[in-house]
Amino acid sequence: MGAYTTYNNVGVSGGGGKTLGGNVTVGGVLTLTSGNIATGGYMLTLSASCPGSYSWTSGHIIGDLSLRFPTGSTTCDFHVGDSTGYAPITVTMTSVTTAGPVVGRVDAGDHPDSTAGYSGVDAAKSANHYWTLSAGTPTIAYTSYSATFRFCASTGSCASPSEVDTGANTSNFIVARKASGTWTLPTVGTRTTYSTQATSLTGLGEFAVGEPTTSAAALHHIRLAHPGSACTSNPTSIAVQACGDANCTSYYTGSVTVDLDAVTNGTWSSDPVTFTGGAAALTLTVTTTGARTLGGTATSPTTGNPTRCFTGGTETCSLMVDSCILDMVEVGAAAYTHIYTKLANVTFQLDGKHLGGGSQKIVKVELVNADTGSTGCTGHMQLQDYSTALGLPETFNSGNPTKIFSFAYANAVANARFRMTNDDNPTPKVSCSSDNFTIRPQAYTVTSSATNTGSSGTPVFRAGTDAFSVTATAVYSGTTTTGYTGTPKFDATLATGSPNAGTFTGATFVAASAGVSTGSTFKYGEVGNFSLQDNAVYDDTFATVDSSNGDCTSGFSNTLAGGKYSCKFGSAAAGPFGRFVPDHFTVVGALAPACAAGSYTYMGQSFTLSPAGVVQARNAANGVTTNYAAPYAPGTVTFGAENADSGTDLKDSLVFTGTGLALSGSWVAGEYILTDSATAVTFTRSTTPTGPYDALDIGLTVTDSDVSTVPLVTGADMNPAVAGGTAFTYKKFSGSPQRMRYGRLRLLNAYGSERLSLPMVWETQYWESQAFIRNFRDSCTSFGSANIALDNYQSPPKAVPPLLSASNVGTVTVGAISAGRGTITLAPTVHATGSVDLVVNLGSTGLPSNCAGLSSGTSTSAGLAYLSGQWCGAANDRNPTARASFGVYKSPLIYRRENY
Repeated sequence: MGAYTTYNNVGVSGGGGKTLGGNVTVGGVLTLTSGNIATGGYMLTLSASCPGSYSWTSGHIIGDLSLRFPTGSTTCDFHVGDSTGYAPITVTMTSVTTAGPVVGRVDAGDHPDSTAGYSGVDAAKSANHYWTLSAGTPTIAYTSYSATFRFCASTGSCASPSEVDTGANTSNFIVARKASGTWTLPTVGTRTTYSTQATSLTGLGEFAVGEPTTSAAALHHIRLAHPGSACTSNPTSIAVQACGDANCTSYYTGSVTVDLDAVTNGTWSSDPVTFTGGAAALTLTVTTTGARTLGGTATSPTTGNPTRCFTGGTETCSLMVDSCILDMVEVGAAAYTHIYTKLANVTFQLDGKHLGGGSQKIVKVELVNADTGSTGCTGHMQLQDYSTALGLPETFNSGNPTKIFSFAYANAVANARFRMTNDDNPTPKVSCSSDNFTIRPQAYTVTSSATNTGSSGTPVFRAGTDAFSVTATAVYSGTTTTGYTGTPKFDATLATGSPNAGTFTGATFVAASAGVSTGSTFKYGEVGNFSLQDNAVYDDTFATVDSSNGDCTSGFSNTLAGGKYSCKFGSAAAGPFGRFVPDHFTVVGALAPACAAGSYTYMGQSFTLSPAGVVQARNAANGVTTNYAAPYAPGTVTFGAENADSGTDLKDSLVFTGTGLALSGSWVAGEYILTDSATAVTFTRSTTPTGPYDALDIGLTVTDSDVSTVPLVTGADMNPAVAGGTAFTYKKFSGSPQRMRYGRLRLLNAYGSERLSLPMVWETQYWESQAFIRNFRDSCTSFGSANIALDNYQSPPKAVPPLLSASNVGTVTVGAISAGRGTITLAPTVHATGSVDLVVNLGSTGLPSNCAGLSSGTSTSAGLAYLSGQWCGAANDRNPTARASFGVYKSPLIYRRENY
C-alpha cells in the first residue's frame, strides 16, 4: 500500500501481509478479515471516530496505528501485534472533552528498562511485549482512561516462553507506565490469564506488564548515567538511577527524591525529581560551551554514600558541552535524537543533520571512542576516518540540511560517537554527535581446555575438583573484534549433559583483552561431557549506553526489529566438552545381622546389605554424579571380608541368598546397584566348622584408573588381604564388624513319668575354635510343632499297656528360646509307657537328611538348614534327633521315707 496517501474504505484478507509504502489514512472503515499490515516506519491512521472506523475478524497491525476518540466515553480496540503475535490494547476513555487521535503500538520482547532492571517489572517473569500509547494531532483532552494489555494471541492458552515467561504467574501481574522518563505503577484492574488492565490513567506513555521486581532492601547510592559530551541548546539525556548496591547490579524500586546540582547555564527537565521503579530519564539543556560537573543528592530516602557518575564504563561526572555544527541520527529522525546499537562489520546508514549557524562545509567525519580523552569531543581517540569513503567535503545549509551517509566498522566499541570537522580557517570547528552508541560483536565463539569429546581417553577432569578453562572470543563472521573489552557471562541453564547436566562453579570470565576472554576457574559437577546451547555465553552490559535509553531490544537478535538490534549477544552452540569423571566414591551400604537382638548371624543364614546401591560415584561437593553409567563408568567394584584384621580375605564366602552367586552389580545413575537389586546376602557355611568370626569387617573398593583421588573410596579403612597397615583402599560397610558364627541346633534326650508331660531341652550352639558351645546371644531362632516329626516308637519288654504310640501322643509344644535354649514338651493322652524319637526338620541337605533309621515323617522344613549338625556322616548337614522316654526308667529305690 502506498500509491495513495488517503483511502475511503480498505479491506484486508487472504494470506500473507501488506506493507505500507508511506503514511496512510483510511477515512471510512478498515476491515481486517485476515492477514497483517506492517507499517514499517510509517503510520496507519483511521480518521473516522472509533470504534466505527474498523471491523475486525483476524489479523493485526504491526507498527503505529492511530485511532480517533470522539467526545464522551468510548471503548476502542487497537488491533496491534508484533513479531511474536497478536497483542491488542483495549482503551476506555472517560469524559473526552476534545476529540483527538491516540497512537498505539506494541513491540516484541521486554521493555529495555525492564531488562535493565528499573521499570518495576521483573523481566524474567513478564509478558514478552511492551506497548506505547501516544497523543496525535490535535491533542485529545480527557479525564482518565483504562487500558487492557493483552499479551497472548489466544484467550485459551499462552505460548511459553514466547508470549509469557516460563514460571511467570499472571495472577500477580502489574502494569508499569513510563512517561517523561519516569516509571510509575498505576492501579491494576482486571487480571486474566492472557491480559492485565490498568485503571485511572491520566497520561499516555510506554507500558510493561509482568510480576513486580523485588526491590533492594535499601538505597545504596544515586548514579547519573550520561553521554560524556553534549551540544549547546540540545536536551541531553541523563539517567538518574537508585542503586541497591555498590556496583548498581540491583535497584531500590521504592519512591526516591533526588535534588540535582545546579549546572551553569543549564536547565534540568525536572529538579528535584521523584520516581519509583529504580530509575528516571531526564534531560539537561546547556546554552554555553565548556565542561560541566554533574551531581545530586538523595533527599528521601537519604544515603550516606556519595553520588557517582558514569559514561558507559568510565566513572566521571564531567560533561563536555560543545557548539555542535552537525549531528548524526537515524535516517528520517530529527536532530538530537538517538543512534541505535550497530553490529560489527554490518553497514548502516545515518542522516547528517545541519544544526544551523550558517553554511557548514564538513571536511572530516570520524568514528571515535567516547570513553577516551579528558577534553571532551576533541580528545576522543579516533577509531576510523570516513572522510574519503564519504566523498567529503560536503556542504550543509538551509537548502541542503540533510544527507544520508553509509558506515561500517569492522570492530567493536562500547561507547562510540561520530566527530565532525568543518573547514573554518584558521581554527576549524569540531563537534560530536549528540548521542553515543554501541557497535557490538555479532557473537561469541567458545572453546575450552576440556577438549575430550568422548567417553574415554584424556584429558579428564574430576567433577567439581579440577578446573578447566572456557574461552569466549567476540567475533563477526569468524573474525575477532579486538575492540571488545566487555566481560562475558555464563548461563548454566543452557548447558546440556550426557545425559544429565551438572552444576558449574567458578563459571566467571575476566574482562576481554583484544576481544578474547578466558575463564580459567570453571569446574563441572557431573560425569561425561557437556555441550552449550545458543547464548550460553553472553554479554548483556557491553551496550549499556544504548540499553539504558531503549536504543536496542531485549533478547538475542542480529536481525533488525523496529530498526533496532538486541542489546545482548551470545555464543553459538558449542561442544561437547570434557571428559569429566567422579571425584571420589562413597560407600553407603549398611549391614544388619540376622538376629538384631543378639547382634549375630549364623553362617549360611541370610542377612541384609542395603540399600541395593551400595556405593556412589560423587563429585567434590558430595553430590551423586548420575551420569556415571555406561559408557562413562569403567569402574569395577570388589568386595572384601576380613576377621579381626587377620590378613585373610574371606570375600569368596559372600554370596547372594538364594542363588549362591558371588556379589555383583552394575552402575546405574551413579550408583553401583547389586544384581536384581538384591539386599539379602549370605556368608557361606562349609561342611566342617570354622570360626567364629566375631569381628568380621565387610566392605568394598572401587577401581577406576581415570580417577586420581587417593584414596579412591572416601574414608577407606581396611585392606582385607593385608594384616595391619595404614594405606587403606577398602571402605567397611556401616554395621561392621559383624559376628558371624558356625551354628547348629542340638536336641537333648529326656525321660520321665508316664503320668506327666515331658519337657525336652533344645539349644543353639556355635563353633568356638575347638568345640560347639551354647550361643547365649540367641533369642531369635524359632520353629514350631509342624517342624517336628515323631518316629521309632519303642516299648520295654513286658511293659504293661497302654503302650506309647502315635495314637496317644497328644500335643507337641515348642517353647520360645532364651539365651540359646528352649524346650519341646510332649503330652501323651494316656498313661502310656515307651519311647519315641524326635526329629526337628531344619531343611538339612544331607543324604539322608536324618541319620539312618529315622524318618522326618510328615513334618515341614523350618528353613534352618544353617543349624544342621554332624549327627552322623562326615558333614554338618543332618537334622538333629533325640529320644523321649515315658515310664521306662525307674528310680532304683524300693522305699524312701522322709523325716521332718
